[in-house]
Amino acid sequence: MITALRDYQQDLYLKARNSLQKNRAICIQSATGSGKSVIFSAMCESVFKKGKSAWIIVTRKELIKQSSEHLLKWKVPHGMITSNCQESKAYRVHIVSSDTLIRRFDKIKNYPSLIILDEAHLMIDRQLTIAEHLPEKTKIIGFTATPQRGDNRGMSKRAGGIYDDLIEGPSIPWLTERGFLALLKYFSPPLDGLENLSYHGTEVDAEELEQLLERKKIYGQVVDHYERHGKGRSALIFCRSIKSAEHTAEQFRNRGFNFHNIDGKMTTKKRYDLVESLKNGKIEGLCGADIFIYGLDFPRVSYGATLRPTRSRALFMQAVGRILRPFIDPVTGKKKEDALFFDHCNNILEHQDPEYPGKPLHFITVIEK
Repeated sequence: MITALRDYQQDLYLKARNSLQKNRAICIQSATGSGKSVIFSAMCESVFKKGKSAWIIVTRKELIKQSSEHLLKWKVPHGMITSNCQESKAYRVHIVSSDTLIRRFDKIKNYPSLIILDEAHLMIDRQLTIAEHLPEKTKIIGFTATPQRGDNRGMSKRAGGIYDDLIEGPSIPWLTERGFLALLKYFSPPLDGLENLSYHGTEVDAEELEQLLERKKIYGQVVDHYERHGKGRSALIFCRSIKSAEHTAEQFRNRGFNFHNIDGKMTTKKRYDLVESLKNGKIEGLCGADIFIYGLDFPRVSYGATLRPTRSRALFMQAVGRILRPFIDPVTGKKKEDALFFDHCNNILEHQDPEYPGKPLHFITVIEK
C-alpha cells in the first residue's frame, strides 16, 4: 500500500529500498510530525506480505502501544517481545522492547529479515550491541528526526556507529508550506542569568536552574503567558527535572488550569492514562522532563513552552516538533491552524545558524551542520 503514503514518504520509502540493496544499515531522517511511523508501518506491511519477518525496536514502553496502533491501521498482524511477552511463531512482525532484547539474546530463536530502530539517535552503544548479535543478512533501518547526538558521537559506521547511508527527508519549512505541519509561532521572552549556570554535558545543573527560575519568578510568567495566549489550547511544558515538572504543574493548577506532571517513576498505567487524557482533551496540559520529548504523538497539542535550557540541538528540535503535528478536532471539526512555542530559557540563542542569527532553526530550510 505504498500509494497510501504521501509523496515525500513514498520517496523516502523507495530511496531506503534502493539503498538497502547495497548497504546493510541505513538511517532515515524525517522531521518530527512528518510520519516516520507511517513509513515503517508500510515497510512492515511489505515484509509481511512477502512472507519475511521484521522487528520494530523501541526504547520506551509508551512507544510499544503507539507502534502497535500504527501497525493495526495497516492491518499488519504482530506480536511483542517485552518483559511480559515472548517471541511467537504466530507472527512475522514483532514490536520489541530494547531493554528486553538486551536481556534475551540467548533466548531468541528466529532473527528477522529487517530491524527497524525508532529514535535512532539514542543509545548508540546499545545499537552496536544489537547489530553484533544479528545475522549478517539482517537489514537495519534507523529512523530519527535529528541524526545528531549531544555527545558528538557519530551515527555512521565510519564514525563508530552502525549506519552506511543517511537518507534525508524534507525540511520543516517545506512540510509547513504544504500543510503537513502546523504553522509555528515562536516566542522567546528574555531571561538574564543563564550564562552563569553550570552544565553537566549538554544539560544545565538542575538545582542552579531551579534557584534562577524561582528568583526570576519564571514559573509565574509561564502561567501568565499561557493564560494570555494559550487558554483553550492543549499544552506540553518541558522541564529540566521531575521536581521542576511537579512545581510547574502545581502553579498551573493553582490558577485553575487542569495540568499534571508526568515522569518515569509513575506506573505504566498512570503514565498511559495521563497521555491519553491529553490526547483526548480531558486535561489541558502535561509538564515533564524527558518522558514525552521523544517519540510520543500529541496531534491535539498546539501550545508548548520550555523551562529547560539545553546544549543538545536534538533535544531542542524534538521538543518544538512535538507541537507541530496537524490535527482536526473529531468533535468540532476545527482544524489546528498554528502552534505557539514559548522559549523561556534563551534556547533560540544557544541554537542558531550563523547565517540567520536569532532565527529559530525550525524556520530554516538548510541548517548549518
